[in-house]
Amino acid sequence: MSNSSPTILLVDDEDSIQTLLTYPLERDGYRVAVEVHVDAISHDQPDSLTLTALSEPPRMVTIEGREVRAFGHLDMLRHLTCHLLEPGARTRLVNVVDVIEYAGCHAGAIDWARLTREQPRTVNTIALLDYLVPLPKPLQTLRAPAGSAVPDGVGQGFPPLSTVRFGRGQRLGALRALLYPSEWWMRAYYGVPAGRALAPVRWTRHVWRLAHWGLRRTAGA
Repeated sequence: MSNSSPTILLVDDEDSIQTLLTYPLERDGYRVAVEVHVDAISHDQPDSLTLTALSEPPRMVTIEGREVRAFGHLDMLRHLTCHLLEPGARTRLVNVVDVIEYAGCHAGAIDWARLTREQPRTVNTIALLDYLVPLPKPLQTLRAPAGSAVPDGVGQGFPPLSTVRFGRGQRLGALRALLYPSEWWMRAYYGVPAGRALAPVRWTRHVWRLAHWGLRRTAGA
């Protein structure tokens, strides 16, 4: 993973987070960034990653004499691809590099057949990253079939709802931004591979997702 990326740890409850935060984490004189989660995937995503929903047993890691559980490869890729697709006007290059570098470095240890079968959205997202950063040799079998049309809006994300304005003269643009985000983002977020129509997803799953986001933000206001 990139140097800016933290170590990801998953715990059972909020009390465990508070306990872990009391441990100073350093290695070779450098402070180590650690993210501790109860659910490693944002509720803005159509997924969840808790200790009861892991794809494989967690790896045990010892930090400052304390044994903690860390993600296996399938769940780490699941986490990284979801993090990549968080709302944002542009896809952050550091998040792209995290996914490609992790997948490439561990390609020989990843059960790709199982990942494709159980997490096709993750595999499809990696394939779509090839339009941004050419995939390294170990990942090139994931590329879209030759001759597939390049999706529109490569690298463009979904605009944060806080940036969408519905004032006078802005409503049409706001609806366009919400209902017609970039094709590249839509295919990655909803796991729609090249060659498959987006319209059914746009008017069913995407509309429901917009309603979900709106209700979450209204409830939290």
